[in-house]
Amino acid sequence: MRYGPRLVRIDVCCNDPDDGSFAERAAGIDLQDSLMELRATDWRGPVFREHPGQIQLDRRRFACSRSKDWYGNWCWNAYWLDIDEAVELLAYAHTLRRFDCEMGDERLFNRWDQDRPFDDGDRDLFARLMVKAALSEKREVIG
Repeated sequence: MRYGPRLVRIDVCCNDPDDGSFAERAAGIDLQDSLMELRATDWRGPVFREHPGQIQLDRRRFACSRSKDWYGNWCWNAYWLDIDEAVELLAYAHTLRRFDCEMGDERLFNRWDQDRPFDDGDRDLFARLMVKAALSEKREVIG
């Protein structure tokens, strides 16, 4: 399913808490506008790497349009992905079963704890809510 070229921001806790250096681990993943907050079950998280035009979670790579280091504080970096890539990153993170959902939109929170893989309906729900959050964030910056 194609949602268009709209970019959404995904924040990743991938920097060392002692000095802010890139740690190559995803200890947390947050969707913008507090839509959902995921924390690694082991507090260390799976492998996370940056490549030119891509980010890598565990063994999979996802296209990334841009990024910003130390977004919010030095533990977090922000990554802007096409909506399709963002949804696939979340679906993949779900299959890893290495993240707990600590908070978020009730529908996303409840869906995260289900063992079954994401289906088209789940992908559509995540995409619609992320687009809504991206539009809300844009209004705040402009307004």
